[in-house]
Amino acid sequence: MKAEFLIDGKAHRASLEKTAEGLQAVIDGNRKSFRYEETAAGRFVVETDDKKFRVVVRQAGDRTHVWVNGRTIVLERRSPDDIAGITGASDSHLTAPMPGTLRKLLVKEGDAVEAKQTVAILEAMKMEHNVRAPRDGKVARIFFREGDVLEADATVLDLEPLEEETS
Repeated sequence: MKAEFLIDGKAHRASLEKTAEGLQAVIDGNRKSFRYEETAAGRFVVETDDKKFRVVVRQAGDRTHVWVNGRTIVLERRSPDDIAGITGASDSHLTAPMPGTLRKLLVKEGDAVEAKQTVAILEAMKMEHNVRAPRDGKVARIFFREGDVLEADATVLDLEPLEEETS
């Protein structure tokens, strides 16, 4: 998973990758490996460099609140389109921004959608990510069902242009 976030008003680039030992995070080019255990929904015990601490993560719209060692960090998506599923070779294909489970489809084939409308919700690493339409269009084809596991860049659905109304 790759994303850009604002933390205390400053832009940061981050990526997370699963490893055999746990996770590897790269934040602004600094690499850190850690292990974690989820003790309850959104609550984790994280271990790194022989340190162990508790972390609580809560998603609220485009903001993620992370509580670590008595400090609150608010991650705000710098550009919602970067991780909202507006990727791929064209604006006709909406793709999964990362591997995850398709939790909810909010449209069906034939539905008209507006630009930036959330059309599906993907769950990855216990966080929900909105997949949004890049432009106005009509849902031409849906490739997955709710509950399916998707690879990164898998096409979730195709959009076709809206037909022009004639008078």
